[in-house]
Parts: sequence; C-alpha cells; structure tokens
Amino acid sequence: MAPLRPDEVEDAGGHKADRRLFVNGCLCILRSGVHWTEVPEQYGKWETVHRRFSR
Repeated sequence: MAPLRPDEVEDAGGHKADRRLFVNGCLCILRSGVHWTEVPEQYGKWETVHRRFSR
C-alpha cells in the first residue's frame, strides 16, 4: 500500500488523522459488507467516506 499513500507533506486542508479514519471506514465497510449508510459515525459522515472511496 505504500505506493498508494499520499506523500507525508500535508496537502490543502488534509490531515493524516482524517486519512486514517477514511481508510478505517472503508475497511469497516469491506469487512462487514454493510451498506454505506451504516458506516459508524466515528469514521465521519457516510457521504464523505463514500465520495472519497468512489474517487
């Protein structure tokens, strides 16, 4: 996964913690097989997680 990670330099408005939450949210969906609307709140709004995943 290292080649797929963004550089350590912060991009416009991005935070490392946000990226980690996003990845964990995607892994939660992929592991459990639940619908995107059921992503736990700790990973952020489901719309945001889904939009970033779709990109």
